[in-house]
Amino acid sequence: MDGELDKNLQKIDLRPQELTDHYNHNTSGFASPAAVYARAPLNVFSFFDHPQATYFFEMTNESMQLAGIAAGDVVVVDASYASFLLKDLLNSILVTEKEGGFTVRKLIIPPNQNHYALQAAHPTYPDYKIPPNETLTIFGKVVGVIKKFD
Repeated sequence: MDGELDKNLQKIDLRPQELTDHYNHNTSGFASPAAVYARAPLNVFSFFDHPQATYFFEMTNESMQLAGIAAGDVVVVDASYASFLLKDLLNSILVTEKEGGFTVRKLIIPPNQNHYALQAAHPTYPDYKIPPNETLTIFGKVVGVIKKFD
């Protein structure tokens, strides 16, 4: 339970971009009959409650595999949760910052113990007991995962 935290995330710089609508342009002067089926471009930020506080990280190892987050997945993080109290984030998957690196773990209180710990979701990765005098820097709460299927 007293393992070291691994730096298992790499931050991705992704921000909303202006996308043009290529469906409704017609040089003949008449709208295309198919224009009624055209959809607006997908804005991934519209799926999240706090788009200005939404960040993306690439998972670099398998430490959260049993929680459904594999190496290469993109973790969606809402940084607005960084100001919450630990007790309000209990059992949430969080991104924490330590010594210039980011890691993702589930915040727990181990059974029959009275301290917080960051739990990995893979048997070969140790949990991290948070010492009472340590300041834990929470970057945000994981609110989604983007997976790529081969």
